[in-house]
Amino acid sequence: MKCIELADALKHLEGLYRFGGGFPPQAVVNFEKLLGIAPELSVAQLGKKLDKLTNCSGGSETISVQQISALCEEIALFLKPLGKPPVVKEIRQLAASLNRLEVVNPDDLTAKAKISKQRSNAHEISVPRSDLVQLHLRSLEQALGDDAGFTSAFRALETDPNLGTNEYIALAKHFSFASTKSKSAALKKIWARHQALMTSRAKAAATAGRIAG
Repeated sequence: MKCIELADALKHLEGLYRFGGGFPPQAVVNFEKLLGIAPELSVAQLGKKLDKLTNCSGGSETISVQQISALCEEIALFLKPLGKPPVVKEIRQLAASLNRLEVVNPDDLTAKAKISKQRSNAHEISVPRSDLVQLHLRSLEQALGDDAGFTSAFRALETDPNLGTNEYIALAKHFSFASTKSKSAALKKIWARHQALMTSRAKAAATAGRIAG
């Protein structure tokens, strides 16, 4: 899992807190900042970079990481029943790396761990456009459970000329928690979540009807 993908997932976690009328804990905000230092790295790679730090100097720009380790463990426990062992392993490894640190200075981490902030070269795997991913993700989540609305959102996603394979793969991961390698496979996983919900509702309604009868 890329750091940018985990950061996107945390944004949805923030949304859940705000939906309940509250604000996300500072640990969530700090975790997003930490992941933003090296969005192109995998979570496992970030953990290895943090292992190279022996001490981080203080300053106004430092990121407190004391509670992020515990947050990682909670995220791992949430993902474990969903059948995501590689992701769970990465997050727990990151937690172990953070456990010995109190603060991280972005400049120290960049310099000492030699994290490149330069744009990816043309031959490297491109990072999906998070703005497009979030736009379609919101539409899908809002329409989930509404057959007509979801079909409309799905068609708009399917025919969007601005989306590439990476965006479809990212959407499938965020919306359906599924790893895919192509546009067609990603679309199938996205549609499958909607279909599973509609089928579940139909079965529940049928059961309720039999009980009432």
